[in-house]
Amino acid sequence: FVCGAIVVACGFIGIGLAMQDWGGQAGAHATDGIQDKSWGTYLTSYVLAAIGFALGQASPGRGVLLQVAQVSFLMEGASWALDGIQHQFCWEEGPPEHILWAASTAFFVAATFAKACAALLFLQESGIGLIGDVPGQGRLPLTAKVFGAVGAFFAILIPAVGLGNFTAGAWLELIVVKVVVLCAAIGFGVAGGAYAGSALMFAGLGCSVVIQQARPSPWLRSPYFNDQALSHCMWMVHLAASFAVLQQLHRHAWEAGELAREEEEREAREARELEEERAAADGKGCISLLGCSGTSNAHSPKHGSPSSAHSPHSPTR
Repeated sequence: FVCGAIVVACGFIGIGLAMQDWGGQAGAHATDGIQDKSWGTYLTSYVLAAIGFALGQASPGRGVLLQVAQVSFLMEGASWALDGIQHQFCWEEGPPEHILWAASTAFFVAATFAKACAALLFLQESGIGLIGDVPGQGRLPLTAKVFGAVGAFFAILIPAVGLGNFTAGAWLELIVVKVVVLCAAIGFGVAGGAYAGSALMFAGLGCSVVIQQARPSPWLRSPYFNDQALSHCMWMVHLAASFAVLQQLHRHAWEAGELAREEEEREAREARELEEERAAADGKGCISLLGCSGTSNAHSPKHGSPSSAHSPHSPTR
């Protein structure tokens, strides 16, 4: 998935480079933002949606962990699908644009919290618990409840703030979601030993945020493939790398579980062998006691034996 996402991202970047007006003859106004209608933006959004849905179907884990991982990728796929629809069909100022943007943002925020929660749950399953209890098959751990509650709060708060002030909502999303939560997820990946995936995850996140904030020219003014589409290409790498991190954490958790089961089986086997040795030793002890008792009886003198009759100390008549 990571290699495929990198190939797709590089392909789109190549197309974007070819579509740029390097002579500086493009329009003077920026083409990015909520009213961006360039085909590069909504096309890359649809590609991100397809990647998210595919990763949701292939999510690692079992039980609660599998469900949380699936929800994170499926919600992110839904977020990017709504984003593509908004930029392709509802880019003009009005209620449809606002509704689609708010729904897309809410899904994205919730998906990010679910992704960080999944990383921490896999970390707990491998024995590196930080908060809460170890996840089980049929119960929702404290970790998932905490992340779910906080994620739901910000999934409502950030779109509400953005509808009143788009700039304030964008900055709140950047700080809470992309800086705090995603960096925490990357930290969980590093703690679980998923170094390569975490590095790619951080690189994709960092490049995407830098492009969004720097708004490089001439991408900024391109009516076809602008800086927002370029940022989406970097997010493809980040999204696939986050799946690789969860997969690696799940593998480490499975290996830790196998080692724990082998240790339990070894201890149980040693306990059985010790019991068998004790039982064998007790049986040999009983046989030895019975043998010694029979030998002493065989060699003891009996009344009326010749030795007692001819004893020099026996009285004579």
